[in-house]
Amino acid sequence: MTELMTCEELFQQAAAFMAQCGASGVRAWHNPVQDLSLVPCGGPDGTLTFACRTTPEMANIIGIVHGGVTASLVDTCMGIVCGCQAGCVTPTISMTVNYAQPVPLDAVIHVRTHIIRCGATSGQMWAEVFLADDPDHILVTATGIYSTKR
Repeated sequence: MTELMTCEELFQQAAAFMAQCGASGVRAWHNPVQDLSLVPCGGPDGTLTFACRTTPEMANIIGIVHGGVTASLVDTCMGIVCGCQAGCVTPTISMTVNYAQPVPLDAVIHVRTHIIRCGATSGQMWAEVFLADDPDHILVTATGIYSTKR
């Protein structure tokens, strides 16, 4: 296993990746350039936090962010960070999402990601979702395994 990148190194790599995604011309949801922003570093090595504003288009029929939207969001964030650490595109092998509290609409949320392990064949990631102004109140947690084979 290689040394984990510092938060600042991950920030720089993720910013470059997101800029490249924006230049590709491919329109997809989530578009990391339009839907996500990077939060300035401050965490331990292997950690990076993203910000996202939830919108009415993300709603389910009971008026909160749809669980599938949340799953896609954490998958995108963990995949970007794993890819930055591995130096390649890292497709999802498996992912588990735990919904502790509803994710509200019209709110700024943060997705804090952390690299558990990143090896030659796979990377293990962890993420948590919380309101930007309440980082101690966790709404969602997730773990994911990503392929790092080149």
